[in-house]
Amino acid sequence: MNQKEKQMESYRRTFEDNSVGKLKDKLWKVNEREIDEILKEYEIPSLGEREMPGCYIQNTNRAEVIETRRNNDIVLIPVGSTENHGVHTVSGFDTLLVTRISEAVRRKTKKLGRPIHIASPVEYGVHPPWHQGMFGTVMVSDDAFEQTIMHIMYGLWNDGFRKQIFLNNHAQQNEIEKAVKRFMNTYQLPGFYLALEWPRK
Repeated sequence: MNQKEKQMESYRRTFEDNSVGKLKDKLWKVNEREIDEILKEYEIPSLGEREMPGCYIQNTNRAEVIETRRNNDIVLIPVGSTENHGVHTVSGFDTLLVTRISEAVRRKTKKLGRPIHIASPVEYGVHPPWHQGMFGTVMVSDDAFEQTIMHIMYGLWNDGFRKQIFLNNHAQQNEIEKAVKRFMNTYQLPGFYLALEWPRK
């Protein structure tokens, strides 16, 4: 066994002995050809779909939203930020990445005959205090952010979306989870609400 194989073996041993650990182990062993096949299923790479009719709730005509929601009342809400990531990239990087992931999931579920819905992303987020004054970063207070998430949830619930998944790509997971809890305590509306920080799942 060479050095690289030994290193990979030691990584494999760190996965949990449960279904999640087994999935991680399986993904760890995937080769590049298999990864390419998986990406093809999701049509990755693809251009962004924000302006493409029928891809987001906000760019789909009302009759179609109602009809597709009857078949699948899941809505995916991408949550990013506007943040200085350095001179080599754009301040919308977090948002762009999470919208592309959401769009890939929509394409895949559409092929399966039960397309999920995507809501327009939350493009401004909360930041740690040391980001104060950082050019290109737009900071939102914790309370304003949580209130925004709560109102988005209420509006989507009122529109019939009883299964809401927030897909987070920024260090604000705690605030999203607090907002979901506040929403549930405030309105006491039945539904399935999930906040996923995709890089850590």
